Amino acid sequence: MRRLFALFSLIAVIVMVMAACAAPAAAPAAAPAEGGEAAAEAPAEPFRIAIVMPSTITDLAWSQSMYDGLLAVQEEMGG
Repeated sequence: MRRLFALFSLIAVIVMVMAACAAPAAAPAAAPAEGGEAAAEAPAEPFRIAIVMPSTITDLAWSQSMYDGLLAVQEEMGG
């Protein structure tokens, strides 16, 4: 039983490694819009993020790190 489990585990690991090392699929070429004009890109809707912190945002530990990261994402995304 153990040898069978070890064999299946080894096969699963090999399959995962091969899938991770595979080349990404090529993206299909975009078809040109009628009349040669580029289609207007729809504006992206803003998204909201919620986090639950175990303490205040000024605790000089995990919560402050999470909050600082949230502010960095907000600045990077232009929000």
